[in-house]
Amino acid sequence: KEKLDFVFIDAAKDQYLKYLKLLEKNNSLNKNCIIVADNAKIFAKEMEAYLEYVRNSKDYKSKFYDFIEDGMEVSIKM
Repeated sequence: KEKLDFVFIDAAKDQYLKYLKLLEKNNSLNKNCIIVADNAKIFAKEMEAYLEYVRNSKDYKSKFYDFIEDGMEVSIKM
């Protein structure tokens, strides 16, 4: 029943959006919760739906961090 302040997603890349929507459905995210999605560069194609969602949703402020070989998408729940 407690809400989360931090979420790290590193699993089946094409399921990232499903994981996030499940958290939303269960009202599990505190305002200002930080969501880190790993491998957002090398698996960008597999994560396309997730990346489009967090980058274009009014519910998240999202930024990509590039670490040369890979990267992370860090989103904050508004």
